[in-house]
Amino acid sequence: MVRDMREEFDLPPESLVRVYNPIDIDLVRAWGRSGENPYSGAGPQLVAAGRLTYEKGFDLLLAAMPKVIAHFPNVKLTVLGEGSLQNVLSEQARKLGLTESVTFVGFHQNPWPYLCHADLFVLPSRREAFGNALLEALALETQAVAADCPGAIREIYSANPAVELVPAGNAGRLGEAIIGRCMVAKSERCKTRVSPEWLAQFSLHRIVGEYSALFLP
Repeated sequence: MVRDMREEFDLPPESLVRVYNPIDIDLVRAWGRSGENPYSGAGPQLVAAGRLTYEKGFDLLLAAMPKVIAHFPNVKLTVLGEGSLQNVLSEQARKLGLTESVTFVGFHQNPWPYLCHADLFVLPSRREAFGNALLEALALETQAVAADCPGAIREIYSANPAVELVPAGNAGRLGEAIIGRCMVAKSERCKTRVSPEWLAQFSLHRIVGEYSALFLP
């Protein structure tokens, strides 16, 4: 975004400051761990969250699911969110024979138990400014597969071993990465440990401090 502002509006670099979106880590963990496990069955349990729109790439995730099911017949995908493509995506799932494997649960005021208890969070976006839900999943120590799409995904997540990046718009590679991560999750049966120092750079306290440094004398 800093680069775009500089190039599109010819702004001097010294006039721009990048401040990341914050996450209330304690709140996310408290709410995520307070709810019951929403999943049942052998799994693995996949979760994705966001607006049901083209740029979020849920059609790509659905297209990847038959390959995943071939390796993990009991896999389940839960999709959180609402949007204009709800009916289109539901029909795609039906045509692909995914009605027993994919569940659209709509909007939830507290989505974090789904992220907390999942084996894998998947972000299949074609474009993604920041990836708040991905950061929340990592705060809950859930590993992730994410599309290396335009936006801040590579800048923020490429050095994090809990996240595997795959080419954006490629359902085949997305499916392969999901299979690989699920094999690891099944063998290890443990949560992903995210560096507290890495996560702290997005903490609410840290981000408020950065804004305060800009606007307060």
